Amino acid sequence: MRFGHGVAGGIALFLALAFLGASVAAEVLGSDDTVARVKHAILFVIPLLAFSAIVAGGSGTWMSRKSKAKIISRKAKRMRIIGANAVLVLIPCAVILDRLASGGEFGARFDALQAVEFVFGATNVALLGLNMRDGLRMRARRGRAAGARRVHRRPARIGQ
Repeated sequence: MRFGHGVAGGIALFLALAFLGASVAAEVLGSDDTVARVKHAILFVIPLLAFSAIVAGGSGTWMSRKSKAKIISRKAKRMRIIGANAVLVLIPCAVILDRLASGGEFGARFDALQAVEFVFGATNVALLGLNMRDGLRMRARRGRAAGARRVHRRPARIGQ
């Protein structure tokens, strides 16, 4: 379960970062056609991002259902913000930006929505990154605790 949780969270972070990076690169370096292609590709990959975020959030909730740890509550709060940003802002922006770009409408409306998408996308990347950092810290702590429980005995010397 933990492995799947980590993989799903990693995929969600990677895709969110890829969407943001591709959008910025297309905007700065590409043509209008490149921007339109990136916006269209993002729209088709969003379901994979959504699925991976849902798997990460759901498995995290399931694994931590009995925990009262502050680190767990911080991760859960971040996931609620990430989900709200995605559903209320990022997905509608992606749909509208794709429609505008496919129609060649790269005016002020497109630029304003693109700026909103960049801010909320960067916010979600940062929050996903913080969740990954905290997850890795929890894993390291579990590993140290398991090592401390092991009994280390010196091997007996022959002839003693």
